[in-house]
Amino acid sequence: MSATFSADPDERQKPVWEDSPDETDIDLKPRPRALAANDVLLGLLATAQDALSRLDALAGAAPESVRRGLLARMALREAAGWLAFRHAWVHPLDLALRGAGLLGTFTKARSGFAARAMLHTFGARATEPWEEMDPFTGLDADAAALEAIEVAKALAGRAGEGFPLEGWEGAGALLAGRALDAVFRPLWSAYATLGDGADLDGRPKLRGDVARRVGAQDWRGTFLHLVAESALSGLRDLRALSELRDRGAALAARQDRRSRLPAALDCVMSRVLTTPKGLAIEIGVTHQAALGMLRALKAAGIVREASGRESFQVFMVTLPF
Repeated sequence: MSATFSADPDERQKPVWEDSPDETDIDLKPRPRALAANDVLLGLLATAQDALSRLDALAGAAPESVRRGLLARMALREAAGWLAFRHAWVHPLDLALRGAGLLGTFTKARSGFAARAMLHTFGARATEPWEEMDPFTGLDADAAALEAIEVAKALAGRAGEGFPLEGWEGAGALLAGRALDAVFRPLWSAYATLGDGADLDGRPKLRGDVARRVGAQDWRGTFLHLVAESALSGLRDLRALSELRDRGAALAARQDRRSRLPAALDCVMSRVLTTPKGLAIEIGVTHQAALGMLRALKAAGIVREASGRESFQVFMVTLPF
């Protein structure tokens, strides 16, 4: 019997396994599929960890006055977001002014003096998330605000854990591996713009469109997304504060070497609000000298007046909340 061979010499030299499908080729083909819930959660966790890591590292490398100023701003944002979750819509600056004793009781907001008692809250209604909200709905105005202010003061002086996690049992474990050395863990800052009420267990919910966009399916996804967005907000503040300090340092470098302007700049950068009297005590100058330095910083666009008053003025860096 004679064997039958292919007339094509190339066919005779081709290994037989080339005619069979290769499992490697199959694995390399794109296979579209819906992301599993765990994949989405891991993505949200990675995003939150990344934002926190960058914030902590950059804050740790920043000048101490900038880091302290950042913590103070973040703490007030946290307090305002926490109050928003409790249906009390207050601008962070009004909380700062109230905490410093520079605003009257918030109870006046229900007595026809809203614009005076909550200057920034009502002045920002046209553009901010608290638009058309009734401040302190169902709450004791001053009691709720002062509770938030006390927690904010505690947060502004420390790194690590953030605002208390009431009703978030197990949330802390999600970020247990991320130790923070320069900042605290933010959470509530983003709630005013991204949140919408609470779930059946009393935990915050994301707005429907936000939850669908990021794929957050339960409280864990909500927690991680709020942490990530709050940390990103802190990063934006940190960059802006650093730029302002650089501008102030350039101004101070042109002064006489005996000038106290560098000390005044550090004082202004390290807190949310500064009064001429407080600055004078802090850096050891006269009231008039402190006022003159604040006016010089204002003329340079580094600070602005925050209380809306013509006398007994209060200054803050020119960075909106």
